[in-house]
Amino acid sequence: MPKTKSKRKKKKAKDANRKELLILIAVDVFALLIWDTPVVYPVKLLVIAFHEISHALAAIFTGGSVLGMEVNSGLYGAVNSEGGNEFLIASAGYLGSLIFGFLIFISADNKKLNLILSTSLSVILLLFIANFFTDAIAILILLGYVVFFYIAPRYLNPKINYWTMRILGLLSSLYVIFDIKEDLFASDTFGTDADRMAIITTVPAIYWSLLWFSVSLIVIFLMIKKTYYKKIF
Repeated sequence: MPKTKSKRKKKKAKDANRKELLILIAVDVFALLIWDTPVVYPVKLLVIAFHEISHALAAIFTGGSVLGMEVNSGLYGAVNSEGGNEFLIASAGYLGSLIFGFLIFISADNKKLNLILSTSLSVILLLFIANFFTDAIAILILLGYVVFFYIAPRYLNPKINYWTMRILGLLSSLYVIFDIKEDLFASDTFGTDADRMAIITTVPAIYWSLLWFSVSLIVIFLMIKKTYYKKIF
């Protein structure tokens, strides 16, 4: 292939990736502008479910047990666990939901990973819904995600699945930052994950919130850089 044709092809690919990144940013900026509307509500509920499921999984994997768990339509969640490693359990919420968002985002590029991840998310959500959740609205919405994650890599148009995973993954990751920010600057809240960490470690809660906030920003930056930097420059 002539060099000029090869260069033209590479330039076209880079332009397409720049356009994709700009569209992705535009969609997420728009989502942030309508953050408190019903349009974004299902994403918030999903991330809260990821948050509480991460606490529960940390308890189970460190030798503890889950006595009770709640994710309700008022965008509130809680886990009552016994045993296990308290440090890992308390820190798993934000970091776990961030990892879920990260994996959803990067899976868009890999069909095998997308199939494994989507199927796993479908099964995990279904198991927790069946065993712990009681809020009818939350159950209905999360069951929608169970169906979506199962059918998306199998039956959806590949382009639709690709864009859905990209947008959902980035929005999920961004919501972690917003959630931490609310805990960080709200003066009338107590009983947050950061408060639990303060009790466990004696390190003030604000430092844990700042740490998780910083880690979330770094992970999102690296996620975008890893995905698009080489494709654009």
